[in-house]
Amino acid sequence: MSITQGYYSVLKYRADSVRDETKNLGVILTSADGKICKVKHVSAGSLPEAVQPKSIVYSWLESLDARCDAGISSAELETLSSELWDTLIVTSPKRTAVLNEDWNAALMSLWKSFAAPPPGGGRGNFVSALASRLRAEINSHVVYRDHALKSSTAGIPRRVDFFANSGANVGVDHLKLALKKEDEIWMRADAEANKVRDILESNPVELYVLCEFSQERTMQDVNRAARAILLKSNAKIVESVEDAKRVLVGAP
Repeated sequence: MSITQGYYSVLKYRADSVRDETKNLGVILTSADGKICKVKHVSAGSLPEAVQPKSIVYSWLESLDARCDAGISSAELETLSSELWDTLIVTSPKRTAVLNEDWNAALMSLWKSFAAPPPGGGRGNFVSALASRLRAEINSHVVYRDHALKSSTAGIPRRVDFFANSGANVGVDHLKLALKKEDEIWMRADAEANKVRDILESNPVELYVLCEFSQERTMQDVNRAARAILLKSNAKIVESVEDAKRVLVGAP
């Protein structure tokens, strides 16, 4: 087995500069000399609802396709990361291992880790993925899974999916809203908002909800309504496994 050193950057859109909320849109993988450069990003139809204006953002992604075709070295990727405006971000390149010169497989692995739209299915997709990314922190008891909060104003036992208490007191709770029925989305958002409100009134914690929204265009209005319900409870919202890990223990 051969191992080659590559460099990758994550393509991000900053939806809210005050909260520093970002959406991951793709990844670039390159060799040090730029002779090998690959990029993968979301399609125009899969851009998150918060990304505006979509036409400009997608044009930016397409321009990176062209730049990558011409070759982007790791040094040029570092320069690119400092060139863009506040809402469009190329993260500073980090090292990654490319096995057996299979750059396509390495790109797909990064894509699945950082930017792939969530698959359909149950709660396990997001929660299992985050648990996998936090395996070291969970094993060393920096982060706890299915953590019970000590206090509850309503007298109902409250638990969150992930909790970091090493002086941080940060919780992340997963909420699946990628559903077909609008009334069920409303009910789930409302129930989660009540849970968040109860937790925050009784515990000195910072609480994030890892939301799994539908990517269907027809569901964008109800997504906005659900997001508003959660924000009124003083919940903070993240929409990717990477962002959930970042709020718990910092970016990888």
